[in-house]
Amino acid sequence: FELARKNTPCILFFDEVDAIGGRRDQQEGQQYMRMAVNQLLYEIDGVESNNQNVLVLAATNAPWDVDPALRRSGRFSKTIYLPEPDITSRGDILKMHASKRPLVPLIPYKLLALATMRYASSDLKAIVDDAATIPWKEAFFGIQKKTEEFMKGGMAKDKAEELAKKQVAQRPITTGDFVHAIAKKRSSLPPWYEQAKKQIGKQEELTIIDGKEHKKVTESKMGPGEKEAFKDLLSAINAKNQWYNKIWYGFIKEFTLIILRVIVIIRERRLV
Repeated sequence: FELARKNTPCILFFDEVDAIGGRRDQQEGQQYMRMAVNQLLYEIDGVESNNQNVLVLAATNAPWDVDPALRRSGRFSKTIYLPEPDITSRGDILKMHASKRPLVPLIPYKLLALATMRYASSDLKAIVDDAATIPWKEAFFGIQKKTEEFMKGGMAKDKAEELAKKQVAQRPITTGDFVHAIAKKRSSLPPWYEQAKKQIGKQEELTIIDGKEHKKVTESKMGPGEKEAFKDLLSAINAKNQWYNKIWYGFIKEFTLIILRVIVIIRERRLV
């Protein structure tokens, strides 16, 4: 904060703000964490704080874990929900991460984006990473196999490894690798949606007792004022988690993967 005040106009951005601004009522025995929250409050709008021309922003995946005092007027008073990336953004994110790696030409990013509906940005990066490991593993095991073949012929291990590395080249990432990675990777968002509903709204569970269904409703521990602050977020989550939306998203993913697999068969002459 001191450095920001000396370099105005300035933006201070705290990622994962719940790590240093977590709820003090949940930090029993962690005095240092309570002190961190108190210091953060003081720096933002303390009596001696002069944050003119300093914009303070923060991000978190668990807004319900941020101390309520930090969300009051004059601090982080406005909460903005950033939904999962749309189809255009997903294609751009996949392309951005993939462009740093060796690729075959004509990767169908639009179809890959369509197959990753309801995926978070971090999921998309993980898909690219997983796709990249496939040719790497092929090359790694190919080198091992060649090395063993050379050693069986009486060649020294060091020389065998060196020769194997020259003969086995790592191929570029293909559409098939992306399809394989997407088929294996589940979105991290549905569990997050359930956690958000549990923390902000109310959780409904169906239990069977003596052969009869009973609905158990667990209310959020948040007060009415806190719930009001997250009303828009809860509405967006409920809208996305309607049963018909889940069926539609699943259908789109599987249908798009079928199209992608046909493309792989035609272009790469292999099944994934």
